[in-house]
Amino acid sequence: MKFIEEAEAQARLDEILDETQQQPIVIRRQGRDVAAIVSARDYERLRALNVQSFLGLREEAAREAATNGLTTTTPYSTSTHARGRRPLSSRKRR
Repeated sequence: MKFIEEAEAQARLDEILDETQQQPIVIRRQGRDVAAIVSARDYERLRALNVQSFLGLREEAAREAATNGLTTTTPYSTSTHARGRRPLSSRKRR
């Protein structure tokens, strides 16, 4: 991973975009990391991993809920406020 200052990133954007095909680049502003640039290929790979991780977590939560006797049917609609209010979409506009 390469680190560069914001001013350099602004001045050399075309070159930096090419460099991201080889390695991610972190942009720093006043000594703090503020952004990371990755290739589109790496971004898609990371995105797919996040989706897989989320789906695994969801399945784990469902198994735990089933083990504890919870079901997917609840007495409250997910589209209503916790205090039993009507969904915002059905309220009159002022």
